[in-house]
Amino acid sequence: MNLLKDIPAGTEDEVNFICENTKGSNNKYEYNKELNIFSLDRAMYSAFAYPSDYGFIPQTHCDDGDALDGFLFVDQGTPTGVHTAARIVGVIYMNDSGEEDNKLILVAADDPNHAHIKDLGDLPPFFVKKVQHFLESYKNLKGKKVVVSGIKGAKEAKAEFKKAVEAYKSL
Repeated sequence: MNLLKDIPAGTEDEVNFICENTKGSNNKYEYNKELNIFSLDRAMYSAFAYPSDYGFIPQTHCDDGDALDGFLFVDQGTPTGVHTAARIVGVIYMNDSGEEDNKLILVAADDPNHAHIKDLGDLPPFFVKKVQHFLESYKNLKGKKVVVSGIKGAKEAKAEFKKAVEAYKSL
């Protein structure tokens, strides 16, 4: 099974999220498109750990050549490769070494602890700051620059999702 091609993206109300990196990990795993497995890309160069689960939405495509990435707000980390039905609540607009690389902010659709989270403002404010700080800092020791240019809510995030789904369809 190819997780990028065989699983649908979902809808703007409920996307399919595949976890690559577990909350608390400082290893960077990536889905290997050729082998259809997860591979260790690198141990992160900094002392940072992922502030939440991090992964991708299948059947999406972005300007960086990869699927649309996202941070899944969770209480406990999800193992690499696990699928979660998720709700879109925000988007982080960012540039990674000169390349647009926007990220969704998601919550598990069926988690009763987070059922009230429908938009960015429903998240704990410090969580969003922590993700932004992580993104702006985790590549510093590698000599790469990441710039977060804005963080918006569900409406803008759903538009980013639709754009990535359409880009995938046009491949």
